[in-house]
Amino acid sequence: MISSIEQRIKRFVNWEEADLPNIERRPLAWVRQLVKRSLFFFRPNALIRYRPVISYLKATGAEKILEVGSGSIGITRFLRQEVTGVDLDFAGPRTSYLRPTKGSAASLPFDNNTFDSAISLDVLEHVPKPEREQMIAEMIRVSKESVIIAAPCGEAPAAWETRLRDTIDRRISRWANQEKKKAILFRSDFLKDHQSKGLPSYQEVLQAFEDLAAKSAVPMRITAIDNEPCWLWYILALGSIRISNFFWILTTVVGTILMPIITRIKFGDPYRKIFIIEKCKLDGADETSAAGCGIRGQES
Repeated sequence: MISSIEQRIKRFVNWEEADLPNIERRPLAWVRQLVKRSLFFFRPNALIRYRPVISYLKATGAEKILEVGSGSIGITRFLRQEVTGVDLDFAGPRTSYLRPTKGSAASLPFDNNTFDSAISLDVLEHVPKPEREQMIAEMIRVSKESVIIAAPCGEAPAAWETRLRDTIDRRISRWANQEKKKAILFRSDFLKDHQSKGLPSYQEVLQAFEDLAAKSAVPMRITAIDNEPCWLWYILALGSIRISNFFWILTTVVGTILMPIITRIKFGDPYRKIFIIEKCKLDGADETSAAGCGIRGQES
């Protein structure tokens, strides 16, 4: 499924082993850790979706963080801080910052208000529609201060995903190398899952938040932020799927280096919405704050 060069690199860096919080001083260990962390970090599409979340968590000083659907790395790819991750499986490379807990997003195995913040990025669209509101409710239940959920929303992202699937099918239909075809199809399998379950709409997610906020005794402020233009997501996704190794390296290196500029690009339909739900801390007497807390913001 992966090239021999990739296999050699992953053996060299001990890809399946958890890395250490601090780089060892021995020359070979230092090189291994440096290469491994570079492989973790050079993921432009992942960095684009995590960057505003990391900024928010640092600004609010969140210490106890839960990531739902983290996989084996999650936000610890970029945030050097202990994070509890919940997922069905944790196969693949690991970091020592992630504390894995197997479980379902619809039934989180934690007490109420266990974490300062609960986050989940590009996971909601992989959850069956009947379970999406329950997942959101569980994240609100286990968080004390905030919930952050990011997901591709609406018709524009669906159209660009269809375009990407068509491009992949058209390219690999001319290939004779079956192993390479399998590798590409494996990396793009998330598109089929999106198609089968259906991308959530902006209104669907917003309505779920508002319904849950109405049922809760704690007032909440809901903010929606546009994240990553569809055309940019398409280019970077095409690179990460690796139809062309040269294009993969080009988009990875250039995309990561130019990240401060890329994140400022706003033109075009957004691929992803980042929803931030903040639980308001009220003393029960401040009615003005309570009313203001219910206001929904829209940012870009």
